[in-house]
Amino acid sequence: SGWNASSYMAGEIENPSRNLHRSLLLGTGIVTLLYVLLNLTFLLHADAGQMRGVKEVAYAPAAQIFGSSGASLISACIVLFLVSSVSSMVMTGPRVIATMGEDFSVLRFFAKKNSRQVPAAAAWVQAGISVLLLLTGSFSEVLTYLGFTLNLFTFLTVAGYTRYRVKHGPCGSYAAPAYYLFASAFLLYAGFLLVMGLVLTPKESLAGMLTLVAGGLFYLFSSRK
Repeated sequence: SGWNASSYMAGEIENPSRNLHRSLLLGTGIVTLLYVLLNLTFLLHADAGQMRGVKEVAYAPAAQIFGSSGASLISACIVLFLVSSVSSMVMTGPRVIATMGEDFSVLRFFAKKNSRQVPAAAAWVQAGISVLLLLTGSFSEVLTYLGFTLNLFTFLTVAGYTRYRVKHGPCGSYAAPAYYLFASAFLLYAGFLLVMGLVLTPKESLAGMLTLVAGGLFYLFSSRK
């Protein structure tokens, strides 16, 4: 997570036509490299059987390398790393909510900023939603629900922009060689994950679908207003 976070803050980036795509390419490259190296380390120090069905998958290889006490230390480090991921979402999430407030008069309250130009109202809204999620489901259920919902909206975003591009041509000044090839591959893979989510975790996936329906109804209501 985090490789694409700069796109949520594009309006606050200096010289975005140069720096936005650089940050996305650099962030994606670093995350991909670290992810591959981490999984390589896991597989070199623990076989697949030791990790199958284990939620804390890093513990088994860490125990092989550092012993049980060292593995506990690694687990604690992973918890601290998650704090940095939460930190990036605390920065980027409210920007998305604030933009919704700018686009829809019904949500204008979300766009309010404090004296330092921070979307404080949107930050409180995000905090409230986060607490609500923590109180209504287990960690696994919340993670599955959020993963499915995020994938669903990303799928619809790419599909919607692809349809727009077919009808009106590219939007903006960013070049995208072989766009339709990459978009098609992404939509196929994301669509497969959505189907598997509905099959394997129907409760959380249906909750994600209901979130989409609620958003659609609210959109219709705000458009009429």
